[in-house]
Amino acid sequence: MPKIVPIHDLKDTNAISKMCAESSEPIYVTKNGYGDMVIMSMKTYDEYMLRQEIYQKLSVAEEDFHSGNVMDAEESLQKLRQKYPHANTNLSKPLTAKKRSHRSSFS
Repeated sequence: MPKIVPIHDLKDTNAISKMCAESSEPIYVTKNGYGDMVIMSMKTYDEYMLRQEIYQKLSVAEEDFHSGNVMDAEESLQKLRQKYPHANTNLSKPLTAKKRSHRSSFS
């Protein structure tokens, strides 16, 4: 449930700060009974901005996919290997499934 406070409650900055810190949602501030502004903690704001950035990147990726601007995974890895030939990674070999031993290392 969203928290709604009248603008005159902003005079008690400690209480508002505590309310923001305890809530992972924005707090709506009203003026003369109408919505005027929204406040939130820095943590909530940072999480919101990160989420928006992810949504934006997903939207671009979806547009690329629908327009046919895609690349095979092996082709992509090959281009990365060519671009970074001296990188110390496990990408120098084709990807294969590893067999796991069912024996415990504690025996």
